[in-house]
Formats: sequence, structure tokens, C-alpha cells
Amino acid sequence: MTSRPSIQLALLMGEGFLLLLSGGAMFVMISRCAGPDLLGEYSLVFAWMMLAGGLASFGIPEFIMRELGRLEEAGGRHAVHGLAIGSAFSVAATLLMAAVVPLFGYAAPLRSALWIASLALLPMMIAGICRSGFLARRQMHLLFAVAACETAIVVTINTALVLGGHGIVALTTTLLAGKLVASTLALFLLNRHAVPLRFEFDRAFARELLGPIVIFGLSNALGMVALRINTIMLSVWGTMAAVGQYAVATKLVEITLIVPSLFNQLMLPRLARRYATEGTRSLGGLEASFASFFALAIPAGVGVMVFAEPILTLIFGDRFAEAAAVLRVLMICFLVECLDGLLGVILKAAGRQDLDLRVYSANPVVNVLANFLTIPAWGGVGAGISKLVATLCSSSLRIFVVARAVAPMGWFRLAAKPAAIAAVAAACAVPLLGTVHGVVLAAGYTLACAALLAATRAFSFEALRAALGSPAK
Repeated sequence: MTSRPSIQLALLMGEGFLLLLSGGAMFVMISRCAGPDLLGEYSLVFAWMMLAGGLASFGIPEFIMRELGRLEEAGGRHAVHGLAIGSAFSVAATLLMAAVVPLFGYAAPLRSALWIASLALLPMMIAGICRSGFLARRQMHLLFAVAACETAIVVTINTALVLGGHGIVALTTTLLAGKLVASTLALFLLNRHAVPLRFEFDRAFARELLGPIVIFGLSNALGMVALRINTIMLSVWGTMAAVGQYAVATKLVEITLIVPSLFNQLMLPRLARRYATEGTRSLGGLEASFASFFALAIPAGVGVMVFAEPILTLIFGDRFAEAAAVLRVLMICFLVECLDGLLGVILKAAGRQDLDLRVYSANPVVNVLANFLTIPAWGGVGAGISKLVATLCSSSLRIFVVARAVAPMGWFRLAAKPAAIAAVAAACAVPLLGTVHGVVLAAGYTLACAALLAATRAFSFEALRAALGSPAK
């Protein structure tokens, strides 16, 4: 029953909803009950966890997902050695984070919370590899079960802690507990139901895997730097309240990125299997899937830009209305990231992760350098501008490289129709802002986009279901 594509899609979207609940609900709870200062601390802890987590996992989950999709017989041997190598990287990342945190001069409670957060890096890596196994084997019900377990722990306990007036140390301890329980459950389910594990370590095989893992890891680490470094750099030049304002905008962008991220994760093993059997010079037959992906992403991004202020005040309260400008900049970046991430998946699936690494390295370099100019001048808006410039740089390079190294694709042609539809709907909605209730106007925008996408056949659910299906053998 759970092997049906429609059921798998529902479970996968359910996991995305749980991620939304565990992350977004806590941001809403903290913003409304405690204000921008605690929210800034919470988002900063989360940024450090994700940044150091990228070093801890070192791209191993993504590499394992590709191998499980490419080679049916890979299975447990790859997973076991990935866990072993990942454990070494996780311990190193934990020690590094514990040593670096005191250099930033944070207050004692925040410093203690960050030390606690460093202990979550190993369970995060384990859960990430298990999640890759569930995705590659299309065991979405197991993925959903693990997410539900972690969400229940974090949301239930942290809600009580926020309402009770507790601080960042208690909230971070709960995050650690949720990661520990989720990773233990995920490892048990992976071994029992998805990828049987034989805990036999082969040094020669580990050395063989280490080469491509390092390439994946460097690429993944650069991605985490590009994703989280702006929050950390903003904390150096700004107040925790300013970090909190930036955090609510980035949280909404992360929620919007759930669907593109899931699409890319599903496409990686499918493309890897296709390239392993048919060669790496074709993207033929995938245009409908890519076009439908853009048909979901582009109207969503434009809609959030149009309704930025009503969304922020409705969800987080009036104190966060000033984050609207940051959110609009970041949503432009989101639209570019949808293409950027997909191009990276294509290169990695085709075995050109080394080329992708060289191209994508421009992103964090440009981002960090631009932050030194933009954050002191414009604060959170400046951080968003830096991120946008960096993403435009990496996506432009990736378009050129994919066309040369894999196959050309009319990306702008595929995105043109949903972009035009979103622009028309937005042009009709903007003059009515302030005169029509925001929720009603947003609902009208959504219905208009849906109707136009259906009328022009710009979206195909069947094409997305085909992307979800198991890779051809």
C-alpha cells in the first residue's frame, strides 16, 4: 500500500509538514511569547547547528543516496562505511564548534547552549544517512515516522518551556534530546526495514569511498556556509533583536524551500540510476517534471513577496513587520535557488561533483565578502542582498557548466509560463493591498494562479508523480 506513488508523495509532504511544524511553530511561539531577543538566540543556535552539521555529515547522506539509487546492490556496505566515516567527521566538527564558539564573545547562557548544540552533530549525521536510505528505497512511511517522533518531542517540551519562561539553554537541551531519539529510531528502522546493515569495516573500501565523499562533503559544507553564515555574521554587527527579525524572514524562506528540497532529493537517485544505465548526455523526457516544479515554486515565491508584510504580522505579530523588506529580498533569492539547487543535483547525479564543487565555491566566497560591505550598511537587508548576489553568481555558472558537461536545457523557457502567470496575478493583487483583507487577497492570488496554470497546462501532477517513481532498472 505504501509503495504507491500517491501514498509516498503524501507521506513525503507529511514529513515536510512536520518539519514546518517543529521549526515554524517554535519560531511563532517564541516570537509571540518571548519576543525578538530569545528568537534571535534560538535562530543563532539553529544556524550554528546547521552550519557545523554540514561539516559533520560532510555530504555523506547525499553521496549514499546517489549510490543507493545508482546501484541496487550497494546497500548496507555503503551505509555502514558512510556511518563510520561520518562519525569521525562528526566528532571533529563537535570539537571544532566547541573551540570556536568562545571566540565570538556571546553571553554565558548562549555560549552554554551552543556547547550543548554541538553534541547534536553526531545524531544529526546518523539521521541524515538513514533518511537518505529511506528516500532511495522509497520507504517514505519510515521517514515520516522518524520525523513525527522528533517533532512530538521538540514541539511538546519546548512549548511548555517557552510558556514557563525558560531560556535558550533549556530549549537547546530539548533539541538535543529530540535528535538523539530520532537518530536511534532511524538507525533501527533503516537496518530492519530498508537497508540491512552488516557492521564490518573494510579499510580499503573506506579509502575508496573517501575520495568522492570529500568532494560531496566540500560541496555540502559550502552550501551550509552559504545558507547559515549570514545569520552568524549579522550577530557580530547587530543585536539579537536584529538577528530575530532576520530569522523570521529566513524561516519563511526555509519553509518555502521544503518542496524544492524534496523534489531535488527525489531526483538525485532517479537521475543517478538513469545516467548509470543510459549515459550522461541526456535530460530528455524530464522537461515536464522540471516545468511542473517551476509551476509550483515561482507563484509561491512571488506570492510571498507580494504579501510579505501581512504574512509576517499574521504569523509572528506586529513587532516583526519590519522584516518584510528582508523577506522580499530573500524570496527573490529563493526563486534563483530553485534553479541553482536543481542544477547542482544534475551535476552530482552525472558524477561531476568535482566540477560542481569548483563552480559552487564562488557562492560562499561572494556571499561572505559582500557581507562585509552590506551588513554594516543595511543590516538584515544587506545580508539578504549578499545572499542574492552570491546565488545569482553560482546559478549562472551552473547553467553554463550543465550545458557543457551534461546536456543543454531551455531553463528560462520552462520557467517563462509560470513566471508570467505569477506576474499577472501579482499585478492584479498589489493595487488592492490595504483595501482588501490580506488573507482574502492571498487566497484570490492563489486561486488565480492555480486556474491559470491549469488552463495553460503549465503544471502536470502526473509529471511530478513520474519524478517520484522508482528509478528504472
